Amino acid sequence: KKFKEGEGGDVRAERFATSLPDDFRKKLDGYFRKSSELIKHFFGTRRLAGEADRGGSGAGAADSAECDKLAKIVQKMEGIYREIEAMRRELPQDESGIKMGRMLLPIMDQLDWVFKIHRDSGRRQGAGGFVAVSLK
Repeated sequence: KKFKEGEGGDVRAERFATSLPDDFRKKLDGYFRKSSELIKHFFGTRRLAGEADRGGSGAGAADSAECDKLAKIVQKMEGIYREIEAMRRELPQDESGIKMGRMLLPIMDQLDWVFKIHRDSGRRQGAGGFVAVSLK
């Protein structure tokens, strides 16, 4: 019985999705794919930068390269965020425009979360005059 009740929502969602303009659907799909890929690269590069930081001798150059790569990834994510923000502002101010704008919010929220992690990790890595000390 619950399965049949759930179908009503799926049918409405599918009906709404097919009623969206093709251009919006393509852009939404593109933004989702690009942001997901960049977020994946962000966390992989961040992990490598952390390993290089803990690596010891000769890790400075690797750490610098990874940090530069991380900065480029963040810049690309910021660009996507600005594009999505501009797209949201250009949407019509009717019911469908509001719904389309809400569909973009999860992508923006994910990017916001990554930006916060990036800012917070930058504060811990030497900002504020603190130095990491190894007691080995």
